[in-house]
Amino acid sequence: MNDPIDIISQNVLWNRLVSVCEEQANALMRAAFGAIVREAGDLSAGVFNAKGEMLAQAVTGTPGHVNTMAASVRAMLEFAPAKTLSEGDALVTNDPWLGAGHVFDFVVVTPAFLNGKIIGYLASTSHVVDVGGRGFGADANSVYEEGIHLPIVKFAERGEVDRTLIAIVRGNVREPDQVVGDLHALATCNESGHRRLIAMMEEFDLDDLSGISDFILENSRRATIE
Repeated sequence: MNDPIDIISQNVLWNRLVSVCEEQANALMRAAFGAIVREAGDLSAGVFNAKGEMLAQAVTGTPGHVNTMAASVRAMLEFAPAKTLSEGDALVTNDPWLGAGHVFDFVVVTPAFLNGKIIGYLASTSHVVDVGGRGFGADANSVYEEGIHLPIVKFAERGEVDRTLIAIVRGNVREPDQVVGDLHALATCNESGHRRLIAMMEEFDLDDLSGISDFILENSRRATIE
């Protein structure tokens, strides 16, 4: 849709984006294996535009995860620009230096395609059951003792989960079924958000998120200044 839409419709779209994130978060809480996600909501979910700027975040979740997730998305897009991604891809990392918070927090980012073009990204993060090593504590003498470290890698490529990655994760944690289950839950909740996002765009006849992005970012900037 090329014609500008009125401010009421813009606000409706903004609220719908928040609803997309809420659906992501609720899907993650239902699918997660870890009690800290299911019962304490130790997670975050968000929708980002094609530039990697966050447009909406789930009300469900923790504030600390929101900023780390946003930082991880920027790092991931530097590592894997849009031209290197295909439909069905999903990126993952738990590197705290890139924004995951600590090694227990895994972030999964999924590109959202419409008509063969990336129009945005769905991201989610949560505290997984176990990462091996010494686990949660301050008694490690180096970062290598804390547990498995995943750089930014593809969790899935064109819809196929990387079995080698899964084997590496399973071989380095105490609860392999639960940890792998948590990773699948993160990817699945993004897919849930992706479907809802595309349905919203088709309902409002949107070709991209540029218009609503400008509206959200400008109004957020103005509100912050005020």
